[in-house]
Amino acid sequence: MKYSDYMAAMQEDDGSVDTADPIAAYEQGIEDLRTAVAGMTAAQVQDLLYRDCGLKGLSGLSNDMRELQTSADPRAAFAVEYFVYRVGLHAGMLAAALGGLDAFVFTGGIGENSPMIRALIAHKLGWLGAALDPDANLAQGPLISQRGRVALYVIPTDEELMIARHTLATISARHRPQSARMAMA
Repeated sequence: MKYSDYMAAMQEDDGSVDTADPIAAYEQGIEDLRTAVAGMTAAQVQDLLYRDCGLKGLSGLSNDMRELQTSADPRAAFAVEYFVYRVGLHAGMLAAALGGLDAFVFTGGIGENSPMIRALIAHKLGWLGAALDPDANLAQGPLISQRGRVALYVIPTDEELMIARHTLATISARHRPQSARMAMA
């Protein structure tokens, strides 16, 4: 097994790589690991994990879901299928922990912009009572479900606005008098 294959199998954007995985792989002598990281700085290893794993590691092509969806390469199809599988898996775990779901929200780059991925994920959520309205899905919602136990939504995100709000809250908290900070705790 090559290190890149190992990390592709272990890494998703949800942070599911255990920080000990690369070390364990190294200790087990997984082929190609030593040469993959030999001479790399910590920043380069971080770049390898963040940029070359996940969808790109699975497909060998790209981290961009749009490219993978339009590719005829079977590795791209595998990466898309695996992505959908992992979303379904995590949604199922959350549903079990919560005792069911009332709604499922698609957001962010892929969730907001890929009717195909939303349809595949909605199909995976069918056992929970999710039923996709294909026309509403293509129209980008916001409500994209038919009558069912689980409502499906497409809600745009504004990451820059959220970063700005969190930054403002952090700065404001630092400039509050000590007594105000203690009262909030």
